[in-house]
Amino acid sequence: MSNKPYLLHLITVLCLLYFTSGISQIALIESTPNYYNHHPIQNNNISYNSNYHEYNGNNTNYSTYSNIETVPQVNWLEDFDQALNKARQENKKVVMYFMGSDWCSPCKLLKKDFFDTLKFKTMAQKVVLLKVDIPRRIDIISPEQLAKNKTLVNRYNPSKGFPCLVAIDHYGNSIAKHSAYSMSLRDPQPYFLFMESIID
Repeated sequence: MSNKPYLLHLITVLCLLYFTSGISQIALIESTPNYYNHHPIQNNNISYNSNYHEYNGNNTNYSTYSNIETVPQVNWLEDFDQALNKARQENKKVVMYFMGSDWCSPCKLLKKDFFDTLKFKTMAQKVVLLKVDIPRRIDIISPEQLAKNKTLVNRYNPSKGFPCLVAIDHYGNSIAKHSAYSMSLRDPQPYFLFMESIID
């Protein structure tokens, strides 16, 4: 008597058990609350996590991740008159940042140590920020913008120190100033103290 029918029957039963088990596991995962919150899906370097949210408020943009602090977005203006108008409307001071984006090495370090920090970004919500760039390359800003920036340098930063922060009121009057940054010490604390001193 041949055992082939019996073996075929056994193989069929085992296959059914295998696939039924796999389907049950998938159903269990899908029905488990918050499973994907704790198990992000990785696919072609794209990760999904349902705890990610974005919020766009009236004046502040936020990016929020679970268990990560909320980081306010910083808005740098480049037009002096626009900055003054905004400061008048919101009753804030203007903080001008004099920099050389393509040649000032201390400026690049200050960006990492000061401007990119959560502490600065939080403080920045209480002032109007104005970037005054004096690049050497001619393709970074327009000739018209460069001429305006040089006028601001002559008026508010005549010593031509870079990097430099200058705080003014919404009438354009200078209030406080702090410049220079040591590339060896890399201590941004004086800049934080400067911000604290001009925030109402």
